[in-house]
Amino acid sequence: MITSESYEDTGFESTFQEQYSGDGIGEQFENNETSDPEVTFRWYKTVPISEGTNEVLLLTSFGKGDPIPLKWNPKEVHFQSQPVNVEVGNHQCQLVVGEDVHALSGFNVKPATREITLADRKSVV
Repeated sequence: MITSESYEDTGFESTFQEQYSGDGIGEQFENNETSDPEVTFRWYKTVPISEGTNEVLLLTSFGKGDPIPLKWNPKEVHFQSQPVNVEVGNHQCQLVVGEDVHALSGFNVKPATREITLADRKSVV
């Protein structure tokens, strides 16, 4: 039979509590649920672009002021970003193609979001 004195003597109770609170596994699960996901953005050509354009820029509502480059991916036939941490919530962006700036439709990022396909605000019905 295990008594409360047995827990105190062995230190088992405190070890078990530390494992599921503070620096333990429980905290890791909590952090994974609330952390900002890494998202890859992609954009299919929906406006005319100059021949040979290999990069467009995404101006975001969540970034620190730096645009996110989207590089041409000939195999997938779209522009694509590297994975970027994005805050969970609603966001608005603009796409810079050459000297033109295009308003994009807003999107919502959830903890499970991994990819966002960007759409011109004008082309959404």
